This record gives sequence, structure tokens and C-alpha cells, in this order.
Amino acid sequence: MRINRAKIENFRLLRDVEIGFEEQTTLIVGRNNSGKTSIAELFRRLLSDRALSFRLEDFSLGCHECFWTSLVSFRAQQDSSETLGQLPAIKLVLDIGYDVDAADLGPLSECIIDLNPDCHEARLEFRFAPKANALQALFVDLTEPLEDPEADRARLYRELGNRIASAYAGSLEAVDPNDPTNRKTLEPKILSALVGGGFINAQRGLDDDTFRERDVLGKVVEVLFQSALTDELDPTRRSTAEQLKEAVDQIQGDLHIGFNAKLTSLLPTFDLFGYPGLVDPGLVTETSFDVDKLLATTRACATGA
Repeated sequence: MRINRAKIENFRLLRDVEIGFEEQTTLIVGRNNSGKTSIAELFRRLLSDRALSFRLEDFSLGCHECFWTSLVSFRAQQDSSETLGQLPAIKLVLDIGYDVDAADLGPLSECIIDLNPDCHEARLEFRFAPKANALQALFVDLTEPLEDPEADRARLYRELGNRIASAYAGSLEAVDPNDPTNRKTLEPKILSALVGGGFINAQRGLDDDTFRERDVLGKVVEVLFQSALTDELDPTRRSTAEQLKEAVDQIQGDLHIGFNAKLTSLLPTFDLFGYPGLVDPGLVTETSFDVDKLLATTRACATGA
């Protein structure tokens, strides 16, 4: 039993990619920004024990326009079912080959739903797709366009960063390779039972803090902030938390304007080194601070005797 093929759509640099796997070893080689890390990161998330989550930045740049198209359609007709279908989804399709004469296929047996005796592949399809109420969750307060079209777009993508998690959900289905309409819903955790593997992380000098443990006090402050923000009994605590969030939002806006201006002056230098590359027409930044994560990763405690 092994993975024969993987088809990935709308995840980072993998807009629409199909990969074939060799029986023993598959080596993926490519230039920078060609999608090698994107492949590893997608499998890392799907096979991780942590809760599965994706952000706006995980969607391929090429499908970001779909969010704008959906908003335009939503403004014209809010109850249209076609508008929901315009929203992009991250998708992974795995074709897993197996021996039809095997006595026990283990957890893969739950994924085999076809009745064709000559078929020796099971197909799994994972989707991070919009929920039924996604249009309201994403666009409910964006129905009135701003006078400046560029500002209107910027507002949309800024808000999407905070709303994707509540408007989207992950799902896993077994699909009949001979009939795509024949499907069976599965628990996403079955992937980790089917696919075994480990990851060796490359050393990256400038950003090698991905797996650094956060400060213990920072975790406590993060929990206190979240608790105060949702406290229905003590308006004083909630007000303090909201003021803290507003202060960070103001800093975020000021930093975004200044940093973008300075970065633009460096773009000719980046171009000399071949960056951003053939698939990226330019480099634009969007400064964003997550208040609770900011508290968790930057707070330190010192005690004196």
C-alpha cells in the first residue's frame, strides 16, 4: 500500500499541481519559490496532532481574486447560491494503491467504496472549504463599497485575515475513483493513521524560531487577555482588553504605512538577485499584529531579590 499520486489546489505556491510518487524514493528538486516547501508544509499540517487550521496567506495568490469576485456578487445578490461556489478552497486529492488480494488493509478498508473488482486504488479528498454560512461570516459588514476601489480591496483582505477561521472548515471524504459523485465522509484524523512519516527541518538562520517554546508567562497573559475580551460579567476588564486591542491596531496601521514605503525603495536590489521570481509579479507587505499572540511571545518576567 502506497501513495501513487497527489493533486493539490490553491495552497500557497501550488495553485494546481499533480505529483506522482515512486515506489521507493521520490526526490523533489526545484528553484526557490517553486513549491517544494509548500508540499512539505501541507502534509505536515494534515498529519500533525494539532488542530488543523489555515490562514488567508495559505491560499495561493492566484485565487485571492476569487474572494473579491465573491464580494462583488454578494453585494449584487446576497442570497445567491452561485456566490458561495465562487469562494476558493484548498484541496488535496490522494490516490492510494493497494493489493486487492491482501488479507487485511487496516484503516484503508474504510476508504474503499467502489465496487469495481479491477480497481486497485482508493481516493481520498481533503478540502478546506467555505461553510454554508461563509458569505455572511466574511462579507456581512462589507456590503457598502468604499469610494476608493483600492481601499475597498485592502479592507476586504484585511478583514479576511480575521474571518477565514470561522467561515471555513476542513473535511475529508473517500471518493469512488470510477464515480466522483459516490462519496463517504471520513474523520480527517484517519490520514495520520494511513500515512506515516516524519519531518527533518532545515536550519534557517534568520527565521529558525518556528518551533521555539513560548514564554510561560506569555501563555498566562494570552489566556488572561482572551478571558477579559469575552468577559460578560466585568465590563471594566472587557473595556481594558478592547482598549489594548485598539492601541495595537493603531500601531499596526502606522507601521504598515512606514514599512511599505521603505520596502519599496529596496525592490530594485531584490530584483538583482532574481527575487521575487517568475511567478510573483511584485512584493507588497501587509503588517498585521495578533494581540494575544503578541502578548504570548514578547512578554517576559523578571524578579528581584
